[in-house]
Amino acid sequence: MGANYARPNIHRKIPNVLSKTQLLKIFSYIEEIDAFVACLVTLFCGLRISEICNLKKQDVDLENEKVVIKQSKWNRDRVVMLPRSVISLIEKWLRLNKESEYFISDKN
Repeated sequence: MGANYARPNIHRKIPNVLSKTQLLKIFSYIEEIDAFVACLVTLFCGLRISEICNLKKQDVDLENEKVVIKQSKWNRDRVVMLPRSVISLIEKWLRLNKESEYFISDKN
């Protein structure tokens, strides 16, 4: 190998992926709509718990199908794609949750 190339990390663990049946079972136990939406967006967009908790409505761009995550891990910003399959649910959620600047409000 050349001096400019590093060997790949062969000890990297493959992440666990939940099956459709497992996901449906998990979501069937969630009773609060805010928790349901938070879990759905977290799973579909690959967000960390702190990222969904700190996400502001202004950072959700439905038109361009993306979410801007600010001050993520290591204080970096990043952009994640928003799957089309959750956009209509998010639109409804944003109409219902008008009081807070945050995507998921702590007021219940």
